[in-house]
Amino acid sequence: MGYDDFQKGIANLIQRAGGNIRVRFFNDTEKGKYIAKFSDGTTVVGRPSSLKVTVSYGSGHQAMTTI
Repeated sequence: MGYDDFQKGIANLIQRAGGNIRVRFFNDTEKGKYIAKFSDGTTVVGRPSSLKVTVSYGSGHQAMTTI
């Protein structure tokens, strides 16, 4: 997945959630990761070589999904 696709997928999730969530995007080219940090503390990490992302939330909870 490309960085633009990652950003579009995250924007779609925010829209479906009601749109009252802010997000900051990072493209860590050295580690090969795309990162989205949400205002509620949730973090989504994706990689260029995968369609799946890792979602970290709450007190150390994690899940993998496709966006």
